[in-house]
Amino acid sequence: MSETNREKEIFATAIEINDAEARANYIAAACGDDPALARRVGALLQAAGPAASFLPDSPAVTSSESGKPVAESAGSVVGRYKLLEQIGEGGFGIVFMAEQTEPVRRRVALKILKPGMDTRQVIARFESERQALALMSHPNIAQVLDGGATDLGRPFFVMELVRGVPITGFCREHRLAPEARLRLFLDVCAAVQHAHQKGIIHRDLKPSNILVTLHGDRPVPKIIDFGIAKAVGQPLTDRTVFTQFHQFLGTPAYTSPEQATLSGLDVDTRSDIYSLGVLLYELLTGTPPFKDEDLLSAGLDEMRRIIREQEPERPSTRLRRTGGNGPRDAARTPIRRSGFASDLDLIVLKTLEKEPDRRYATANGLAMDIRRYLANEPVTASPPSALYRFRKYCRRRRSEVVAAGVILALLITGITVSTTLAVRARRAEQRAQAEAETSTAVAEFYWKDLLKQLSPADFTNRTVTLRQALQVAEKRAPIRLTNQPLAEATVSLAFGAAYTRLEDLERAHRHIRRAVDLRLKHLGEDDPRTLEAVLAISDNSQFREDAQGALTNFTWAHTLAKRILGPRHPDTIRAAIGEAWQRVPELSFADATNQLGRLAALAAEVRGPNDVYSRIALNFLALTLQDHGDLQEAERLLEESYRRALIDEGPEGGNALLCLSRLATVAALQGQFEKAERRFREVLPVRVSNYGPAHRITLLEFGNGLIRSVLLPQHRYAEALDEIELHIRRCLAEPETNGEWRSGLRSLLDEIGECLEATDALPIDGSVTLVSRLAGIRDSLGAR
Repeated sequence: MSETNREKEIFATAIEINDAEARANYIAAACGDDPALARRVGALLQAAGPAASFLPDSPAVTSSESGKPVAESAGSVVGRYKLLEQIGEGGFGIVFMAEQTEPVRRRVALKILKPGMDTRQVIARFESERQALALMSHPNIAQVLDGGATDLGRPFFVMELVRGVPITGFCREHRLAPEARLRLFLDVCAAVQHAHQKGIIHRDLKPSNILVTLHGDRPVPKIIDFGIAKAVGQPLTDRTVFTQFHQFLGTPAYTSPEQATLSGLDVDTRSDIYSLGVLLYELLTGTPPFKDEDLLSAGLDEMRRIIREQEPERPSTRLRRTGGNGPRDAARTPIRRSGFASDLDLIVLKTLEKEPDRRYATANGLAMDIRRYLANEPVTASPPSALYRFRKYCRRRRSEVVAAGVILALLITGITVSTTLAVRARRAEQRAQAEAETSTAVAEFYWKDLLKQLSPADFTNRTVTLRQALQVAEKRAPIRLTNQPLAEATVSLAFGAAYTRLEDLERAHRHIRRAVDLRLKHLGEDDPRTLEAVLAISDNSQFREDAQGALTNFTWAHTLAKRILGPRHPDTIRAAIGEAWQRVPELSFADATNQLGRLAALAAEVRGPNDVYSRIALNFLALTLQDHGDLQEAERLLEESYRRALIDEGPEGGNALLCLSRLATVAALQGQFEKAERRFREVLPVRVSNYGPAHRITLLEFGNGLIRSVLLPQHRYAEALDEIELHIRRCLAEPETNGEWRSGLRSLLDEIGECLEATDALPIDGSVTLVSRLAGIRDSLGAR
């Protein structure tokens, strides 16, 4: 880094620090053993004004050598505004209380660019704040009223005068209870949501930029100071605002990890979500997760590392460690509430995730979870799953864990199946002996033929994929398991499950069919292990969209289950639901809905209202109603199923995601595109995380959901192309991605092309641009 850039970097960070001692400590740490650099930074800060200087005896810059004033002060007149007194000062502007004289008389806040700060970049940033405020109209955002330039040529703008105190100070002075703080915070979320909808990111949300005033007895927070705001998708001003490569914008304690990096390219609305999380943390505990003075004293590089990598302490842990109260000068009130260490912890920590994709997607989503907490309803926030933590480990040690992971998965499957079958066995002694023999054979196969012999050295790239491991195992299984049909059946079911996960449904079908045949031959129809294999082949037929095969197999499974286990056993109910769903096309609407409703009620009666089979039946019933046109009742049933799924498995469970996806589809069918898009965007990242971007389930969520159900009906073709380009990059980044996903994305591109040819919603030149861009994406997709 050049000396000039380093000087500017240190200056840009130091000017945002209001505390003189903290600023001096930061400059000393940043400049190190370079006193000349420290002097140059000090000179820049002195030129910026007395409040910006870290030297306590720096004179204010108020006049030039000729004696003419170079800055406005109390008593000055700026246009139709008389400056009464200075009420605030930031890194780039000075705020005065002023009196407007015409056309009405009123008190306002007037912000003027500081003397010595008239660089092109700073003027552009100042103008961007004025333009940002002009775009917004919300009761919790300070309203912009006017703007212009002073006689000295510095830009100014006028906004409503907010007579308030920082939100943390207000909570301290009024000793607000936790619930009251949360309700006040909800108003802040609403304001941030409004700004984001207008395409504005604040980028410096902190207590001093959120003032609370009383309207009668009601506290009203107002967000001020969009001075480093970033516009999304639209220019704020004709003058381009650049974020220098090494410039640090914002207040460190409230800065998101992506904003703390050396580039601002990845900063989007989720950066403000992180800052809201820091604010919420401080409202509940009295201090932010990382204190400004600690970050600044660590030096710039270490400060960035802490923000990007160090996990914050749980709010409940912070409260326990400090005894629920803190120093008198902190904005703290003792906060004690049962359940705080669970749901509220999860909400706060989700906003503070280092990865933006794992935070709340919108401020409204955060507010909804807080409302759920206040209403004692289940929240959607959840801690990082073991799978997520394991995936992060695997990314670091990919080649060492792939083969071992495959073997372990197969081993666990075999042991689980063997144990389950042993428990179900009716004739204990005979079946115990058979299970022991099967388990021994399966264990020998896993350990001797896989664990000891399968090695990355067997492959030229020294990386073993799941598919390669399975193919090796398939060749060895017939040799190892000769004359051991029950062990072969168990291994075949494991192969079937693995190939289902890989979306190779035909290969999975062959293995499951082999397991059915072996168990039918050697155990007969009336054995629970045979029923297990028949249920597996039923599911496989349904996955393959083999309607006739699914109906035949589910009917067979239902007959076996009633005879072996009785009519109220969960497996019997599961088979009955599958059979009923496959018979819907041949039943009347009344018969289909009555049958599915009865099975949903039976499953809930047998295993409780949150039982997975009850939810599956409700989902099938909702789809039947949806196809019949009763969208409101379908939505009601899906909402009920989703609520139960959240209780049973959490927001990232398979059934919960399926319900949310179907709710999004119903919303789109009703023309509620904003709600539909919000739900699809909540589901899609989890699908990508769980299955990968090229998986059939992910592609259905992306193509049929976000693109076809939301963007295309609204003629948002440019956004659709943006999303497709992004998804192509996701697929290409996956090491095991096959080429089958390309055909699905090509069909989407073809459909968009047809829409562009047919629509008259765009001007000709705009359509030509989109058509040209679409062709480029299609060519790029086909060439890879």
